[in-house]
Formats: sequence, C-alpha cells, structure tokens
Amino acid sequence: MPAGVATLTLAALVACSSASTTTTGASGHDAGSGTDGGAGSGTDGGASGTDGGASGTDGGAGSGTDGGTATSGTVIPFLPQTLGSSIAVDASGRIHAVGLGTNGNSQLQYSTCASGCATGSSWSSLSFGTTSADDGSASMQVTSDGRPRFTINRISGAIEYFACESGCLSAANWTSGIAVPHTVAKNGPSAGEYRYFAINGSGAAAIVYSTTDGPMLARCASACTVSTNWSRTLIGGPFPTIGDPQLTFTLSGGLAVSTEIDTGAAQLNHAYFECAGSDDCSLAASWKGVQFTPISGHAKTSLAHDNQGRPRLAIFYDNYDAALANALRLWSCDGGCTDPTNWSVISLSGTSNTVDVSALTRRISLAFDAQNHGVLGFRTNETLSVSRCSTDCTTSAAGWTAAPLATSAGLTGALPFAAPCTAAQASWFFEQGDFSVVPLPGGGLAVSADIEAVAKTQTCNDSTNFEFRSLVGVTP
Repeated sequence: MPAGVATLTLAALVACSSASTTTTGASGHDAGSGTDGGAGSGTDGGASGTDGGASGTDGGAGSGTDGGTATSGTVIPFLPQTLGSSIAVDASGRIHAVGLGTNGNSQLQYSTCASGCATGSSWSSLSFGTTSADDGSASMQVTSDGRPRFTINRISGAIEYFACESGCLSAANWTSGIAVPHTVAKNGPSAGEYRYFAINGSGAAAIVYSTTDGPMLARCASACTVSTNWSRTLIGGPFPTIGDPQLTFTLSGGLAVSTEIDTGAAQLNHAYFECAGSDDCSLAASWKGVQFTPISGHAKTSLAHDNQGRPRLAIFYDNYDAALANALRLWSCDGGCTDPTNWSVISLSGTSNTVDVSALTRRISLAFDAQNHGVLGFRTNETLSVSRCSTDCTTSAAGWTAAPLATSAGLTGALPFAAPCTAAQASWFFEQGDFSVVPLPGGGLAVSADIEAVAKTQTCNDSTNFEFRSLVGVTP
C-alpha cells in the first residue's frame, strides 16, 4: 500500500427510534469574501466579466453502537437506512450529521459526535420527523456557537428549514418551517445537491434555487422557522437559468454564488457572482461576476473561500470537448473577483501527486483547514479520495498530494448487505448522492458520503440497486 494511504474501517451507528415532526441536515462552514490583492493569469480558457442583478428585498436521544470490521486506519460510522447525508463541524470540533430515511425508514436521522468519532459508540443519534424516498438531499450548517440548522428540498418542491437551539438529541427541541413554498420552488435544487443553503455566524440564512420563472434567492435574518420571516426574490441579470447552484456568505456579510448558467448558446458556462456586504443584494446592480470556460452539462464544481476570504473554485469538466475532457481545474482569485483578469487557474489532473481523473464521477468537495491548507475530496464509483496541499496551493499542482480514503472492495468486505445478499453476490459503490469533506479544528477531516449496493445476480436481488446507506465519520 502506498505511503499516506488510509484504509477506512467501519462502525455501525444505530439510531434509536423517536417520533417527531422536524429534521436536520449538514454541510460546510461560513465562507469569506475576496480582499484586495494581485491578479493571476489563466490557462485552459479564461474568465469573462458579467454584470447582473437581483430584485426584491433582504429580507429523547439515541446512542451509537459499534459494528463493522476493523482493519486499520480510520473508522467511519455508518448511518443505517439513510441517504442524502450532510455534515457540518462547529468551532469546538463537534460533528453534526443528518440523513434522509430510505429502505423503508421514513424518518430523518440527526447524529452528532464531540470526540473519539472514529468509534461508533462516541456518536449519539435521534430519529424523528418524516421524509420521503423522493425528497432531495438535506443540507446542514451550524452557527458560530454550534447550533445546527438544515434544509430539505421536499418532493413537493417546497424547501423546509429546521433549527435546534439546544438539547438537539430531543425531538421536542427541533422546530421547522417552510422557507420556500412549493408554489415558488417549482424547479428546486436537484437531489444530491446540498450546497444551495448557507448561514452566517449569527444564524441569518439564505437559499438559492432555480424556478420555472428564473433563479430565486430566499433570505431570513432571524427566527427562520417562521415562514413569514423569509423574503423571496427573483434574481435575473447574470443568472438566466441556473443549475447546481452553490451559495456562501462572505466575511463582509455579502453573498457569493457559483453556478452553471445557460446563456442560450450551444453550451453551458460556469459563473461566479458576488454581492458585497455593503450593497443591497435585492438590487440588480449589486450582483457582478465572471464566467469561466464552457462546461458540459455533467460538470461538477465546489466553491470555497480560504481563511482570508478569497474565493477558490474547483471545476471538473466532464467530456465537454477534447481539450477539457475529464479535466480538473482550480480557479483562484485574491481580490477584485468580479474582474476576470484577477482569476488564475491550475490543473489538478494527473495520476501521481494530484488527482487521477480517469474515473471521476463528478463529485468533488473543496475546503480549507485552520492552517489555510487546501483539501479537495473527490469520488469515483469505487473510491473516495482526498488531495491535500500545504504550500503554493493555488499556483502549482506540485503542492497537492492525493490518497484514497475508502474503496468499494473495502466496504464490501466490512459492511453486510440486506438479506439474502452476501459479499459474493453484491458490491457497495459510491455512485449515489453527494460527497463532502470538512476540516476538523484540531486536524483531520469529517467525511460524509452515500453508498449503494449493486446486486451481481438476480438470485441475490431482482433489483440492480437494492440498498442505500450513508457514511459519516472521520479520517486523520
């Protein structure tokens, strides 16, 4: 085994059953905005400036149990009968996770761990609320003082918001409200996309999504489980039609959006737009940004800001054309980020110290740790991996080193399948849902991913994909 490769072992995290009417989800941390700085030069295509706009106004606990088979390295606890998992890490290092029920489970599961999270017994869980197999993925965030918030894109098209102030392992302490009614969210975030929701340190919330009438921005300053506290604004200008939107608050209190946009040409473009904290984000003139090299409809991206608030955007170009087929690029801006000349780009494609893109399945996750070191998670059908960088992260691929976190073969040998299937008759794959890596304050990463069981023979199961589960845990 190559040096630096961590083999993940698995522990089952069994949720206690408790009925209630609320839910949680998880993802990411607060993000920052660009500060003034120098310009970079791009390769593999450029960025073009675009002004645009927006209109409108601002507006009983369960405990985990050990399970699985230990081999070496890390333990990833296992959320049974859930899909669409999402995680967030608060300032103390506590991990908050949420998953949607599947495989006959019609409840949400909230799980949390403060320390020793490589052991299943360190996790506590709560099953509550209701969910449908057709609901979109949950999206988890935490406030600066560790209060969890999450959203669910319901099958109806409504987006529901959940919040807990304390005692979050009791269903009675969760409240929820409709942030976006289904009459507005006619074409909401697609299943498996969780980055459309963001909060800032004080708990102000924002959601960006697509509707048949155009892109929509929903915002709430406080008490966001009260539906009437949400304002919803159709935003136009730079966003003719958006797909796979990602949203962050900036350090200045503004908003930043990364999204696919349909300009009406033969291809899609990817774009970054921001609204400064000093501006009224309900006004069209407040939104400005850049467009990047054209992408295919299968491209995937991840937006993050480093610890100085500078935007970084990873884009995986999936078979758009010969020049960019299966290319992974990291775009960076150190200031003046609505000017395309201030963005630079490096290639992270490769098979040695960077990322082998030959089998990527379009799920990537970019973040920065407490030391401002880059972390890029990426996924294939058979492998979860992470590439890390400690120096010159935006100027050279030489600083990035990749290693696998978990493999399909390792999971198949460690996690049992639903009866009557066995490891000889089925395999686990990382094909469904999202994949996220979040740095822990004391070092290491929190990881979440969805997996699916694929039957090899009909004697095992007459459905090719017959079981779905979520993995949430830690790695050094």
